[in-house]
Amino acid sequence: MSTLVSGGLMVDVNLPLTQLHMVQAARRYYLDDASKVQIAEELGISRFKVARLLEAARDSGVVRIEIVDPGAVKDQLSQDLRERYGLRHALVVDVEALAGGEKLAELGRAAASLMQRIAQPTDVIGLPWSRMVAQTVPFFEGLPPVPIVQLSGALDLPAHEASPVDVVRDAARLTGGEPRVFYAPLVATDAEAARVIRAQTAVAGTLDEARHCSLALVGIGGWSEGESTLYDLATEDERDELERLEVVGEIAGSLFNTDGEPVESGLSARLVSMSPRDLRLITEVVAVSHGAARAEALRAGIKGGYVTSAVVDTELARALLGAPADASASSTGR
Repeated sequence: MSTLVSGGLMVDVNLPLTQLHMVQAARRYYLDDASKVQIAEELGISRFKVARLLEAARDSGVVRIEIVDPGAVKDQLSQDLRERYGLRHALVVDVEALAGGEKLAELGRAAASLMQRIAQPTDVIGLPWSRMVAQTVPFFEGLPPVPIVQLSGALDLPAHEASPVDVVRDAARLTGGEPRVFYAPLVATDAEAARVIRAQTAVAGTLDEARHCSLALVGIGGWSEGESTLYDLATEDERDELERLEVVGEIAGSLFNTDGEPVESGLSARLVSMSPRDLRLITEVVAVSHGAARAEALRAGIKGGYVTSAVVDTELARALLGAPADASASSTGR
């Protein structure tokens, strides 16, 4: 076989001239990033002929183009998750190829897209503090201009992280809605301090408005170190108590056990947030989360009636689908 080198690659010169030009043009264009004008000069043909050769290369299968979308929705996994857990909506997003920050942003983009699909002009939207909620809000543009209500107090966060007040105001600015916020910590020093804070006019008024929310976006906290900010803030005695009570997760400050039932404890008495009962009454609650470590928490959150729809990565979806079949949807009838 006679060969020549083109762009560092071997080409069979026994091919018909047109096919030889097609292969050479394709290699120079797709592998060497050469322009059509450059290729035309090298082959002694017009750039219009180069364009036709490149089109023929694609049509004949000489060039095969594969587009990898790292944020693509996995339709079958989404359907399986929706059916398995009785969810109204489920989106499983493939972010495995992305780095940490890009992964969270892509999940946030998908969650915002779902919110845009289901939000109605008559809704009242609730947002608690959550890192995943903060990742989602920048993509809220396009939602209807409805009231946006803060569902939980603030944590002591690094300076670069948004507080729940920031998140709610950013969401309102992007949608044109009205923000309803309050300034208070999520975790008070003790139960009496939490009671006093919850009784303050601004706090009580906003949490009362939260009872009128019809749509909410929440994150999921798994009850273990690094999986929940609340866990990290709890005292050793509180963690021991919650372990005895079989707490597996928290959503917007609501602690719940493996059956999804709310848990009253020393820590929950210190929280300034929407009550578990009121959270369960919201018509549509979209949870956005990632990582297999949060599977038990999300499963219990769905079972307990806190979550009606979910946006998750493939890792979390596979962990949920690998669970026993009886760990399914809530019996709350929402």
